Amino acid sequence: MGEVQVCIECGMEKAGPGERPAGEALFALFSKLLEEPGLDQLEARQVACLGNCDADCRVALADPDRWSWILGQVDPATDEALLREVLQLWLAAPKGLIPKADRPDGLKDKTLGRMPPVLTRNRMG
Repeated sequence: MGEVQVCIECGMEKAGPGERPAGEALFALFSKLLEEPGLDQLEARQVACLGNCDADCRVALADPDRWSWILGQVDPATDEALLREVLQLWLAAPKGLIPKADRPDGLKDKTLGRMPPVLTRNRMG
C-alpha cells in the first residue's frame, strides 16, 4: 500500500499562538482525501521533515513499486482539487509515472523531484 508522507513541521515558525501550522492542515486535508473511494488504498503518514524547507508545505507520494514524487509549495487552503487529481493520476499511471502530457499545470509547478521504484533482489530476477 502506498502512502502520502506529509511534513507536519511546515509552517510551524509562521503559525501564530493557537494557529495550526500549515503542515498539520495539509495532513488533515490528506486524511480527508484518503477516505474517498479509489484513494482509500493509500495511507497518510506524518513525517518530521522532507527537506527543502524553502518550498513550504511539502508532501511525498511513496510506494516501493511506484515512482515516488516530492511536491512543495502545496497550499492546504487552495490545492484540494489539484491534490485529488494528482493522487488519481498517480494511482492510475503504470508504476506511478504520470506522463508529461497528462500532468496538470499545478503539478508541474509543485514538483520538487521524483524517484523510480526501488529495486530489490527479488525483482532483479
